[in-house]
Amino acid sequence: MWLLGGVPGMVLDIGQSALKITTSEGHKWWFPRNYWTLPLAVSGMKKNLLTRHRRAFVNFIGSKSAAAAKYMKRVEKLVIALPAVVSEDGSPALCSYAGIAGDSSLVADIRNAAGLRSAETIVVNDAELAAVSAALDRRSQQHNHVLTVTFGFSIGAALIAPETFLRDTPSQLSSAHDPA
Repeated sequence: MWLLGGVPGMVLDIGQSALKITTSEGHKWWFPRNYWTLPLAVSGMKKNLLTRHRRAFVNFIGSKSAAAAKYMKRVEKLVIALPAVVSEDGSPALCSYAGIAGDSSLVADIRNAAGLRSAETIVVNDAELAAVSAALDRRSQQHNHVLTVTFGFSIGAALIAPETFLRDTPSQLSSAHDPA
């Protein structure tokens, strides 16, 4: 998978309704969200419920990632796409998952739960992941700009210039945010 830069790794696309995992070795999994253990976030939730739901979120993502990693010789790089705006420290803004908004230790806890503490990690918004995929698609490379729109419980979007992205990507990926 090109996004991983030829390094053994995994892409975790955490959507509002499912987790999609793709590995550099070509393995793909889809795990639906269990709304009983990962209910929709609602305003006014009590702190103890938010804590429980955050723990369930980390366990869900971590356990599925650990299971996928068993099919690989090693995992050196993780790309994590969150279904929310991602801040500079890698924490997500509000989204449909309860208890994760503003959590700057979330990504490290997911890596720990997956047993992938040492994996280099890039955190992006899910629309940004879709934009990178679109830029890599030969059909979009003939256009100056490509707008990707994601539809989940809300709408996300990212705009990318395929020609510029493909020319400048090695430096962009090497300077990408790693919240470790």
